Amino acid sequence: QLRTIINHDNDLEPRGLSFISDHPPLMYSTLIQACLICAALIRSKVSDFHNERYDVQIVFLNNGYSMDFIKEHAEQLFQDFHISNWKSNLNQNTYDKMREEIIEYDQQH
Repeated sequence: QLRTIINHDNDLEPRGLSFISDHPPLMYSTLIQACLICAALIRSKVSDFHNERYDVQIVFLNNGYSMDFIKEHAEQLFQDFHISNWKSNLNQNTYDKMREEIIEYDQQH
């Protein structure tokens, strides 16, 4: 079994989004979704995906975005990939189906 690890540099505080700091808020909502798509592409286990999702939340919180803003755009991603009530329904089987859709989406774009 191949295992991948994403290295997060803990010496960088707060985790920054400075490379797009002058972009409009819509760009950040797209970035939240892009981060979650990337996490799904490289994480085959739902538990690892949840850890990455948590890290994405921390980055955006540390950069002044509200939890409501973050959740709204994360929930939109789950809806786009046909996951309703993801907080209670995202088990490994459901995640595998969502991940297949994300992989297909990624290959088309």
